[in-house]
Amino acid sequence: MSRAKQIRVKLIIALTALFSGWLSAQQVPTDLPSKESIDAYLSYLERPGYSAFAISRQGEFGSAWSYGLISAAENAALDDCEKNAPVAPCYIVSVDGQSTRDTMDVKELLAQFEDAKRQQWPSVDFEKVPLQIASNEVQIKQYQRYTSQIGYKAFAASRDGSWGISSAQITDERARFLAMESCRQHEKGGKSCAIIDANNRATMGRITVKTEATELADVILAPAMEESDVRSRERAKTLFKSRWDEYQKAERNKAFAVNNFGAMGMAVEHASSLVAEEAALNTCESYNSIKQSFPGPNSRIAPCYIIATNNFFDVENIDLVEAQE
Repeated sequence: MSRAKQIRVKLIIALTALFSGWLSAQQVPTDLPSKESIDAYLSYLERPGYSAFAISRQGEFGSAWSYGLISAAENAALDDCEKNAPVAPCYIVSVDGQSTRDTMDVKELLAQFEDAKRQQWPSVDFEKVPLQIASNEVQIKQYQRYTSQIGYKAFAASRDGSWGISSAQITDERARFLAMESCRQHEKGGKSCAIIDANNRATMGRITVKTEATELADVILAPAMEESDVRSRERAKTLFKSRWDEYQKAERNKAFAVNNFGAMGMAVEHASSLVAEEAALNTCESYNSIKQSFPGPNSRIAPCYIIATNNFFDVENIDLVEAQE
């Protein structure tokens, strides 16, 4: 081999080693939600001009470069991200090649992704299914398959019998998002899809079913509808505001929770009145959590109380709500 050729070979080896070392030491934001976003981020780093990179927790991302102003690059990156993530807020993770978040070696982050996809969860008794689907045999069969899948995962279902499943995801947020998207593509009755299980954790508990789910149908479809006196009903009606008619039309186990500062939660079509009450309270308290996170002139909070369960209106709880100041 000629001396010139030997020099060229050594130069190639040196450059290869240099590139490999650069890649292994390359730092990227820990927020990046996928391998695809990492690839896009590394490409973005090579772009000219003022630039920015944005992501959403659901896995979408967007970038912009060659802008004369940093603010313009940020806005363009957010627009690029949000056009693919209409239900998830995007945020900036890098400006002009500099991360605004904590960083990590790219190979280490990729390894974390692979570990997340192989994550296993506590096993679930095959005959136990979420309360929300206990009378739908098709949904039950899909759920039973879902429980054995690995990685971050979620199961969404609607009252019209639709469902959506995601698994082998690297974040809980992404798993929930994909399950909801899948369910919404098939639902027939509007926006009733909801997450009923994430990572083998049922959102409202499980119930034991036999091989034929219809054995439970009589129990699930027969709520106790205790009646209240007319005065209690009229007092409660003022606290329902615009949701009174919606509540009245619901036929299965239902509950309504409220406080005196605008928070409310309604749950219908549940397996029991107790489950409906729990769901209504959780929804109402979530309003309080939002107000705490985003304080403003109307951010007063107070405990939520169940004022209605089926056709019974709780006078004592109505008194507690009306006394809140």
